[in-house]
Amino acid sequence: MNSKITGLVCCLPPIRVENDAFTSRFDAKAISDVAKMTGVATRFWTEDNQTTADLCIEAARRLEIGMETTLTDCDAIIFVTQTPDHILPGTSFVAHRDLGLPSACTCLDLNSGCSGYVLGLSLAQDLIAAGSYKKILLLAGDTISKTLSPTDRATAMVFGDAGTATLIEASSTAERSEFKIGADSQGVESLKIEAGQFRKPKTADDDRDSYLFMDGAEVFNFTLKSIPSLVKSLGDVESFDYVFMHQANAFMLKHIAKKAKLTPAQVPINIEKFGNTSSATIPLLMCDTAKSDLLYGPQNCALLGFGVGFSWAACVMKIGPLKHLEIAYL
Repeated sequence: MNSKITGLVCCLPPIRVENDAFTSRFDAKAISDVAKMTGVATRFWTEDNQTTADLCIEAARRLEIGMETTLTDCDAIIFVTQTPDHILPGTSFVAHRDLGLPSACTCLDLNSGCSGYVLGLSLAQDLIAAGSYKKILLLAGDTISKTLSPTDRATAMVFGDAGTATLIEASSTAERSEFKIGADSQGVESLKIEAGQFRKPKTADDDRDSYLFMDGAEVFNFTLKSIPSLVKSLGDVESFDYVFMHQANAFMLKHIAKKAKLTPAQVPINIEKFGNTSSATIPLLMCDTAKSDLLYGPQNCALLGFGVGFSWAACVMKIGPLKHLEIAYL
């Protein structure tokens, strides 16, 4: 049995942060340089007591209402995040409890960031194709703002928070999507949070390694070396109605599109509105830039996630018409 996306909701937290909020930390030129390179003008951050689970669970509730359906017959819940509520239990169990899902519903957690949404879609498709699952809730999101050093302009100005909920259902008429997934693990040191777990516990004396570290040059080089060829490997680029790419950097995305011979109309960019929201960027991009097309007709879409690991995950998928598509605010 094949499968398809039937609905999608993205949820943003309440704190809207414009670039001028950083004037007390960085000089005007530094702020201007980062904004010009990344394209970020606005991002949304959570309150101290809000988590990724809060955002994704609210997105799921809005999805249930908007689709006029129930989630209580879901066979599985997949939670993709690198900012979980707890070390254990997995955040899928938190969402399972709060959404009142049945005891027969499988709970799965994926520790993945920029490639995570596409990885989650791949796993959902394979579970449904195996014949044991018919309806899967994919939750994907991160609250990266909680990991940022306030004095590191390379990260503090770039990242935002968001949570998403996607419903994937079995379909006898849907086409099977093709996925390309891989990794260049030589990049594990270039984008990481060093301390806080068991290899290097967090200490009160030195919290520098507890913040997100990003070697921007290495991430940039990996992306420009690997992703244009990944786009081309997906097939005839002219056939894509949309190419939804992880929103890491506006300059980078435009360069990838040019090298892959994609038109600006095929490659929507919205990083200026929300920043880099990690695993949530692709579904947030879909909700924000292609709502009318995805609601009312099938679109031939390529989805590409790439980043932490270094990793990549891409697919070609027919999406639409969806039953519901929404951006909500917590």
